[in-house]
Amino acid sequence: MFNGTGSRVIDYTEHRLIKYAETIKDAQQKLVVMAMVIDYRAGNVAVAWKRGNPIALRVTKDTPSK
Repeated sequence: MFNGTGSRVIDYTEHRLIKYAETIKDAQQKLVVMAMVIDYRAGNVAVAWKRGNPIALRVTKDTPSK
């Protein structure tokens, strides 16, 4: 049923961040949002939305104990 859909999975948050960045006029604010996209892709931040604006939340990754 879901065979072959892996290449068509859409990350809605990433898509929404990029679309939001396209609407920004201020170059510095656009740079901040695009840096947020890069951090989001790397798994360093989670993104929440408040009143239509993105809010980045730092994510800490646990290292496996030995």
